[in-house]
Amino acid sequence: MKVASIVITYNRKELLKECIESILDGKIVPEIIVVDNASTDGTQDLVQRYPVKYLRLDKNLGPAGGAETGQRYAYKNGYDFVWMLDDDVIVSKDALSMLIEFYDKLHIEFQKLILSSVTYGDREFSKPFYNLLRYNNTTGITQKISDREFLKDYFEYDIAPMNGLFLPRFVFESVGFFDGRLWGWYDDTEFVLRARNAGFRGFAISKSKIYHPIEFRKQVKMFGKTFTLLSSRPYRMYLGTRNNIVVQKKFLKPVNFYLLFLPLFIFKRFLSIIFFYDDKKEFLKHFFRGIIDGLKERLEVQSV
Repeated sequence: MKVASIVITYNRKELLKECIESILDGKIVPEIIVVDNASTDGTQDLVQRYPVKYLRLDKNLGPAGGAETGQRYAYKNGYDFVWMLDDDVIVSKDALSMLIEFYDKLHIEFQKLILSSVTYGDREFSKPFYNLLRYNNTTGITQKISDREFLKDYFEYDIAPMNGLFLPRFVFESVGFFDGRLWGWYDDTEFVLRARNAGFRGFAISKSKIYHPIEFRKQVKMFGKTFTLLSSRPYRMYLGTRNNIVVQKKFLKPVNFYLLFLPLFIFKRFLSIIFFYDDKKEFLKHFFRGIIDGLKERLEVQSV
């Protein structure tokens, strides 16, 4: 079995160092493919210290472009599985071995299968991210999977983040690769829904644990609850808005998209900007631009 871990990076060499070393410290060590989105911080010198395949891009193609590049390389070079990771991730020693073990078990029952690690926000693996989601095919609304599911050996999801996806070669033959045109944000949602529509079942493996820091994300408190803002910069608000609309328009029926999803999405996102964001004018400008470009499916994005 030929397994590759694809790590996408951009100007975060110290975090990348920890990520690579955690992979190399695992019970099963995959071949590591580092896709560098044209870093300028000495990443190229760093990776020369490690037994990795280094793919340096001419410009920053974003997480989606990096993922597509890595997947195409892995497919061309005959890898049976790829494990997708961000450069700021720390993996547990048995994270990969658990994925392989449960793939062999589940594949007996499910021929079309993709797996995912479970992401935690602390190094002790006590606080799951809850970023594995259910998806409503009528409204496009997503819902967090309940706490009790995480107590099982594995559980099914409809949507998973790129970080931690464990993908067999067969899925690329069936549905293709990540869509690099999305640059970042909802590129993983689009891919997993595309696979799901082709008959693939997605399962998270609870004992496959990876750590992804949350301290880099702004958090706000309201009504006694803590909310994490995923759009820390106006341009990310644009990308998130545009890509979400493009993806939902692709997978929902037109009547459901225009009458159910779109009005609710615009209303909720507008309120979040008004209540939570400091530079409201700038975020609103990028938000409305994202709506327009999303509806027109404009995916031309320059590197940022």
